[in-house]
Amino acid sequence: MKHFHITRHKIGISVILAAVSVASGVANATVVVDSLSNEPLPRASVFDCNGNMTATCSDDGTLPAVKSDKYPLTVRYLGYMPATLEYAGEDTVRMAALRYELPEIVIDTQSHNILHLKGYMREYTSMTRSSDTVQLFSEKIVDFMLPTEKNKKFKGWKSPRTLAERNFYRFTDSAGLDSVSSLNSNHFQWFDFVDIFSKNIKIQETLRDNSAKADTVAGKYGVKILWNKLSDRYIFETDMLADKKDHKWSPNFLKFFGLTTDFTRLSTKYTFTEPDGSDISPAEISMATFDIEALCRGKLYRWVSGSDEPFNIRSYYEFYVTDKEYLTPDDAKDWKEHPETKGIAVIVPDGVPELEPGIIRLIERVGEE
Repeated sequence: MKHFHITRHKIGISVILAAVSVASGVANATVVVDSLSNEPLPRASVFDCNGNMTATCSDDGTLPAVKSDKYPLTVRYLGYMPATLEYAGEDTVRMAALRYELPEIVIDTQSHNILHLKGYMREYTSMTRSSDTVQLFSEKIVDFMLPTEKNKKFKGWKSPRTLAERNFYRFTDSAGLDSVSSLNSNHFQWFDFVDIFSKNIKIQETLRDNSAKADTVAGKYGVKILWNKLSDRYIFETDMLADKKDHKWSPNFLKFFGLTTDFTRLSTKYTFTEPDGSDISPAEISMATFDIEALCRGKLYRWVSGSDEPFNIRSYYEFYVTDKEYLTPDDAKDWKEHPETKGIAVIVPDGVPELEPGIIRLIERVGEE
């Protein structure tokens, strides 16, 4: 496994060179950076004026070309407040760190050995064919049950289970149809196949001190893991397509969909509170994103679109932990069998970034129907 250590000095040089290119009159690409350190933020997600995810920045934080009619853009990066890009040609997008407060966790004991994570999840999905587009924004309250290695009696679940949700759809086609709804009987979601990690992750030795730094791990087809250590947390991103035959991070996606789906992006990103030891555990997750882009074809998807025509689908999920505790197997089974008795509603937690204007307009339109 290859590791590449990225120092502040090297990143500083790249920023200086970018400034020199501007001074010399050479057109400079927009770069997404941390507002305090000026370090580039790799693989930030870019949303257009309608709230659709439209692009992903490069590993060095460079914004790809986006059509002018898609502006203003919203740039999102896990652990940071979203930033707005009003027009093309701006040199730098500066993103400020998001201070998201985590709940206290109940102390783990010998009998309380099942980690229960509950949280707020947002989904941005667009399904596009040559003739029409379906856009979805969804808000959910979900939970995960993650048994520790000490527990052998309760399997739990690593994919999110929906406890409450609100859906907002927009339908557009080449004939000029533009309608909205809270329902769509043919909607396909990757949601049921998203797995959160459930075992400890070893922290790279190069990151185990008090200084902020970045590190990467190379896969067979590209950078497999990106680490970014800030003052009080770690950001960890894995590109599942960098090792297509290794399903450690994508046990359901590539095995089940591999023959009928051409994935062009399949990545997850986590923010963890800084641990005391050399490992990061699932209990230290504070936020996560899941980013999926694919060309779908074949009979597996025919029921979704009602046509044999392939379609592109892009989904982006944000997950914010709101509650976490260790349960006994009996308490976990009660949660599994009787979630409806918990009085759960979709409530946006404090500290979560505001929605894009395009999504707010979609929610208002659905409410007026």
